[in-house]
Amino acid sequence: MKQALSAEASIVSVNTASDLPLNVLRGTGTVEWDGKNPALMPIFAFISIDETFLPNFGIRLVKGRNFDGNASDSVHFMLNEAAIKAMNLKDPVGKRIKVEGSEGEIIGVVKDFNIASIHETIRPLILSCNVADNHIVLVKTTGDSAHTSLAITKALWKKYAADFPFNYKFLDEHYNDQYKWDQQTAYLFNFFAVIAIIISCLGLLGLVSFTAEQRTKEIGVRKVLGASIANITSMLSRDFLKLVFVAIIISVPVSWFFVQKWLSNYAFKVDVNWKLFAAGAMLTVVTALVTICVQSLKAALTNPVKSLKSE
Repeated sequence: MKQALSAEASIVSVNTASDLPLNVLRGTGTVEWDGKNPALMPIFAFISIDETFLPNFGIRLVKGRNFDGNASDSVHFMLNEAAIKAMNLKDPVGKRIKVEGSEGEIIGVVKDFNIASIHETIRPLILSCNVADNHIVLVKTTGDSAHTSLAITKALWKKYAADFPFNYKFLDEHYNDQYKWDQQTAYLFNFFAVIAIIISCLGLLGLVSFTAEQRTKEIGVRKVLGASIANITSMLSRDFLKLVFVAIIISVPVSWFFVQKWLSNYAFKVDVNWKLFAAGAMLTVVTALVTICVQSLKAALTNPVKSLKSE
C-alpha cells in the first residue's frame, strides 16, 4: 500500500508509524543500556517509525545515521536528546541498549521535537523501526490535491485492508485539538474583556455626566470669569484620572500574578514583559480620557447664560 500511494502524483510522501508524531502514547520503563546507573529509572516514550519518517517531518539528525529500510533496522534504535540526557550517555552511538527485552544498537540521535502539546516538557524518546508495529499510515500531500489524495488513499485502503475501517484525520486537526481548551479560554477572556471595557466606559461616562450636572453653575461662573474650555475640561477630568491611576496601580501586580500562574501550565512559554503592562496601562488611560473628555467638553461648551439664568 505504501508503494502504491508513493506512485501517485498527488501524494508528496508516505510513511508509517506506530503512533501519531504529535501524540506518542506508548511508553516504557524497561530499558537497559551499557554503563547504566542502577539508580536511574527514566520513563521513555516509545514509537516505531520507518526510514522516511525523519525527512518527511523535517526532524534533524544530530549524531549517527537514520534507519536505512533494511532488515537490520529491527535491532537498531535512535534516541532524542532528552533521552541521552536522562541516560547520562556521553557517546551514545554504537552503545548497546535493550528495550522491553529487544536488544540492539543505538545508531543515531535526533533533535528534540514535541511529541505532545507544549503544556508538557519534551520526554525522553526511543525510536525503533519495526514495521509490524506500524499501523498508522501518514500521507503527505499539498493543500490543492488533498481531496484527490484522500480519495486515492481510501480506494487503496479498501483494496489492501478491506477488513479494517478507514479512519482518517488531518494532522493540523490533531494539533488544534491539543489546544482547543486554550483557544476557548482566549475567546472567553477577549469576550468578557470587551464587555468589561464597555461597562466601565458607560459607568465613567455616567459619573462625569452626574458631576458636570452638579457643577453646572460653577462651570458657568468660571466661564464668565474667563476660564477656558481646556481649564474646565481639566478640572472635571483630574479627579477621575486619579481614580484610573489608582486602579492601574492595583490591577498591574494582580494581573502579573495571574498571568504568571496561567503560564506555569505550559512547559514552553514566553516571558512576561513589563512593556505589555505599560501598553495596557496607556490604553486604559487613553480610553478613560476619551470617555471623560466627551462629557467634559459638552459641559465646558454650554452657554453660561443658560446655566446662570435661574440665579
